[in-house]
Amino acid sequence: GECRMGVSPRQVAKASLSAGDFCVAEVRVADRHVTCHPGARRDCKSSIDTGVQAMLYERLPYVTAMVHFHYPPFCLAVPDAVTRFPYPCGVAEEAEEVLRALSATESSGRGPLLVELAHHGFVLLLTEHHTPRAVLEEWNSLAGRGREGEPRYPVWCGAHIVGYIQCDGRRGRIRTVEAPPALWRAVGMFLTTHRNIRWTLEGALAAPSALAQPPSLLQETPPNANHVVFGWAENVHCVCDFCLPQLPPLP
Repeated sequence: GECRMGVSPRQVAKASLSAGDFCVAEVRVADRHVTCHPGARRDCKSSIDTGVQAMLYERLPYVTAMVHFHYPPFCLAVPDAVTRFPYPCGVAEEAEEVLRALSATESSGRGPLLVELAHHGFVLLLTEHHTPRAVLEEWNSLAGRGREGEPRYPVWCGAHIVGYIQCDGRRGRIRTVEAPPALWRAVGMFLTTHRNIRWTLEGALAAPSALAQPPSLLQETPPNANHVVFGWAENVHCVCDFCLPQLPPLP
């Protein structure tokens, strides 16, 4: 079939784009042919991922928009699916790998979904019920929280933003507005990766209803594996001073 879509141009700073900068791409999926009609930036081609996105649109009719992004310095996400092999950007095999990963999950056939691409960031598959505007509203709802003057990074649980991270390299804060049980495993892995920083956990992560969840989830690992033991402050809105026993050196 054929797919016609608006796509961001390649090799430009995405934060500087306006609506007029987007390219219009016409893709004949069967013979993998892409025709690009540039936007205001006449010398720019559409994203190298255009063909992959067209294949996914064709195979996933419930998807109405996609957002592809790479790992920020502090990335905390619980994806719905994870690909196994790091195919090069833009090849058809990457689209097939995404579809394979989705077919192995209970979320296959519906959305919205967040897929982690092996060594290639994430792709957010959005629907008519969870649009790019809805994602932006989730992020804007957190505006004004946290320490001023420090960048914030989203905490993802599936296709939804459930909190944010702030860090200046010595101290950090993880705040969530909700904390599904699956998020605790990601928190444990995240703290293991950034173990030289003193972290404070706030919001739903420190809510009384969540107190019984972290030990049962984090202690599923073998005794000598990377795991986290939290010290709980009496103030239920703050968790402080964690220790990471018997950690092997990071590669």
